[in-house]
Amino acid sequence: MTKLKQIGVSTLMKYLFPELLSNIPDYYLQIGSMVHRKLGYTNAKAFARKFKNYLILGVPDLIEEDVIVELKTYFTRNGKKKTEERADVQANIYCWLSGFRYYRVDTYNYQDGKLNIGEVKKANYKRAMKSLEEAIERKEKIEKILKGE
Repeated sequence: MTKLKQIGVSTLMKYLFPELLSNIPDYYLQIGSMVHRKLGYTNAKAFARKFKNYLILGVPDLIEEDVIVELKTYFTRNGKKKTEERADVQANIYCWLSGFRYYRVDTYNYQDGKLNIGEVKKANYKRAMKSLEEAIERKEKIEKILKGE
């Protein structure tokens, strides 16, 4: 029996959105963490599910009844759309991971100090699995290149 490789949703997101691999200043990451705590997006319930030869792990930011909620902080007006797109993919994957059927993406505009509560959307498990497939393919391709294969 093959041992499952463990990988987190946050790591997989970096393969789907390579711009996340660039060095994001620690300052922004710290602010994002502070905003999560301040606004109460502090879920600690973790989920795990097998996908191919991986065990996918993840902790959504918040669970409200039957809705997974993902919060993203953005720092420029131009950053909002791309941030929402990434969060939408991530929240949908969390739904697949947890079995929840609905998700919502909330955003926090750091410049204005405003929280935007997004609309509740129905999860699309097929799309989530396609995103996982794509992320894992990219990860494995990079690993092969690094090994010189």
